[in-house]
Amino acid sequence: MSRRLATLLFAFLIAVLFSACVSRRGEIPELPDPLVFKGVVWLDEDVDGILMGEDQVEGVQVFLLDTGGNVIDSDTTEAYGLYTLETTLERTGFIIEFEAPIGFLFTIEGVGNEENDSDVNPETGRTQIIDPNSEEFSEVLTFRNNAGVFAIIDTPTPTNTPKPTETPTPAVFMPSRDTHILDARFYNGTNGCGLIPEFNLPFEAEIDGDKLILRSIEESFVYTGVIQPDGSFEVMDENGFEKWEGKFNPDWSGEARNSLTEGGCTTTWDVAFISSE
Repeated sequence: MSRRLATLLFAFLIAVLFSACVSRRGEIPELPDPLVFKGVVWLDEDVDGILMGEDQVEGVQVFLLDTGGNVIDSDTTEAYGLYTLETTLERTGFIIEFEAPIGFLFTIEGVGNEENDSDVNPETGRTQIIDPNSEEFSEVLTFRNNAGVFAIIDTPTPTNTPKPTETPTPAVFMPSRDTHILDARFYNGTNGCGLIPEFNLPFEAEIDGDKLILRSIEESFVYTGVIQPDGSFEVMDENGFEKWEGKFNPDWSGEARNSLTEGGCTTTWDVAFISSE
């Protein structure tokens, strides 16, 4: 009798285990506690990739994706630039995607520490894959990922003021002025061979009438040239080997690009001029 009872109990346990396996086939198991993804979007005014007492950005859309690009959760940053995403679905990896506001670019990635750096690829707007099962996150349920953005050009708000009577003047871009120094910041760099150009070197532009001098402060590179009536310019180094091309806006903001081809690979550097006026 006892042997028969043991046989029945064994058969019952096998049936229960088989039923559990069949019921879960094709389903995504849920985690006992939700995974939480938090962070802040801030205005990186000095474009150094580090959050340091700067303003936050409201109204940025943020998405939680799986590694296949499927949206799991979404949020919009509030007044303090904060967002929160959650999931109880078990996945091998997650990605956070940010939508940069119109007129803004993402800042440099991974410069500071986990609390004050930007975790977003400037080209894709996405973080690297976050694997909750890795040793780094084995006991972590809350993940922090920030995003820094900066404005390309500050556009003045138009005003509806009466148009004054125009007096014919020569079509010259440059006003009469003394020597003026503009701050310049790198914001992008690409290389055809997969290398990453050196980033965030301090530059300055010196303007004297229609003459322009562009300097790399740390490495003492100097490029000179002339600003054309429409604000465009080309500056060359003293050997005529490297050339920057760009254009100034009437408020002295602007952009420039340097391209260099070596060994079949073309490397480009982009720099934005920031006017103090």
